[in-house]
Amino acid sequence: MITQTALNRTWASFEPLYNALERETLSPENAVSWLERWSEITAEAQETYTTLMIRYHENTADSAAEAAYNGFVSEAYPRIIEGEQVLKSKLLLLEGYTPPPEYHMIFKRFRGEAEIYREANVPIQTECTVLGSEYEKLKASREVQIGSETLSVPMAQKRLLEPDRIVREAAWHGLMDYQQGIAPETDALFGKLLELRRQETQNAEFPDFVAYTWQAMSRFDYSPEQARELQESVKLEVVPLLRELREERKKTLGLETLR
Repeated sequence: MITQTALNRTWASFEPLYNALERETLSPENAVSWLERWSEITAEAQETYTTLMIRYHENTADSAAEAAYNGFVSEAYPRIIEGEQVLKSKLLLLEGYTPPPEYHMIFKRFRGEAEIYREANVPIQTECTVLGSEYEKLKASREVQIGSETLSVPMAQKRLLEPDRIVREAAWHGLMDYQQGIAPETDALFGKLLELRRQETQNAEFPDFVAYTWQAMSRFDYSPEQARELQESVKLEVVPLLRELREERKKTLGLETLR
């Protein structure tokens, strides 16, 4: 078990644990116990990542929190991905083993993840994570101007819930100006992400990113086609109903337009 706090864990905290499971003799008799110990390591790694991410996102101006998070993402995170893949392969190659019914879904997920794993995608996934953090930092670094007030984005968004229409409208315009102000930088970030995700998809030999990420996210219960059918159903059935409700609300309030 790992005894260090989440804020202090590095790859050195996890490496001997992954190595020990990789070296251990795996058999049908000890597979469940082995998997449970692996699950504990994975949980510790996820806790570390989540703790560092939350600490950083709580205050993106905290340079120490930023360095700790980015350090873990760039140094430990790629090695953890690789360590997870090694253990998946070891388990999936175990001959003569049929997992208990309660483990069937996790084995299905392991097979899907192992199929799409490509070593060349590990640095790409790391860079995508870093770019996501840059986006969060960018959003938090700017404030919203509403009249003579300067507010944080969450405080400005709260005003969209005010019953006073004038207050809501002023908040909406302030937020739109804020979004326009960061648009060139967010466009640049999204452009980088687009190229990285295209490369990630090509490396994994999938026709498009939707098909690739569908398997990566273990969406077994419904297909992209079924998701599109749902969207079309919402468009045909729900949207007209919402329009009718908005018209009724507009008449009830005695307004020419709803904003």
